[in-house]
Amino acid sequence: MKRVFMTNNYPPADALREVQAGRYPAQHLWGMWELQGRFEWTLPASTAASVLKGRKRLKRFAELTLPILGDPVQTLQVWRARKTIDVVYAADQQSATGLLLLKAIGVFRRRVIVVLHNGPRLNWTWLLLRSASAVVTLSPVVAEKAQERLPRVPTTTATFGPSVTSPIYEVVRAAAPARTLDFVAAGKSNRTYDELRWVAAENRLNGIIFRGNEIETFREGVASVTQGPASYVEVLTAIASSRWCVIPLEDKSRLSGLTEAADALAVGTPVLTNSLRSLPYHHMTSVVEYKSANQLTARLIQDQSTPHEIGTEVRNVSMDRFAIEIAALLENAT
Repeated sequence: MKRVFMTNNYPPADALREVQAGRYPAQHLWGMWELQGRFEWTLPASTAASVLKGRKRLKRFAELTLPILGDPVQTLQVWRARKTIDVVYAADQQSATGLLLLKAIGVFRRRVIVVLHNGPRLNWTWLLLRSASAVVTLSPVVAEKAQERLPRVPTTTATFGPSVTSPIYEVVRAAAPARTLDFVAAGKSNRTYDELRWVAAENRLNGIIFRGNEIETFREGVASVTQGPASYVEVLTAIASSRWCVIPLEDKSRLSGLTEAADALAVGTPVLTNSLRSLPYHHMTSVVEYKSANQLTARLIQDQSTPHEIGTEVRNVSMDRFAIEIAALLENAT
């Protein structure tokens, strides 16, 4: 059985505890949950973010240097475990940067598989990625960048999807909430909500925008703001109560809204986005693109009393499929 050390830009061990407790869907473990019996997994006991929690200046410095030096806390743990592991699975490109530097200079010799969420902004990061054993891309736009910048590194495009059998989804689906909301949007990274607010006000729509510590609720187009954050179950229940999950991206060239889209599909809610290329669901009829405020209005106010049949499509993009791709890379990467 291959021995795999998994890194990420958030503590994988914390995510595992949340999944085990039924508070998170298992896709937050990036295939590890589905592959528990196939590989022997090691998770970092801590990350730079967890070690520096409460030390704002040092934590900010670590965040700024993450694309250049990686996560030194996780890098050290991998280094100490190097004789007892076969391959490193980095579920994000930044946590692996330090390991790739060590691999580039010939100090670290274990295989490193890296998931590219976005094409890195720095040439330095692209240079280090040449040392990766393989990379996994999540959207068409990132796949094109990787094939251009990393011609000698094996590149696989795998569709990230929900772990549809996770207990948290089963609880929300069993409650079968009525579709009383016109829309729900969740997330603050790379989002632009002005157009959605205007459409909601002009058409007297009902909806919710979850923005981290603020919850913006629309009743007949009138907005009110309350303090959050909402729990994961609360957000999921709202999405399941909505006719659409809206993902309006500010920078359409960057992958964003992935978790939100997967959650929506898992609970049977179709997705509206202003950039299909920034998500891995461009082939799905349940994920629909809009290009203007008029198109967004038309989609939101049309009759959607019966939501799209999403079940078959979701099975085709589930985390089970993603895990199969990851397993092949972990077994065969050189």
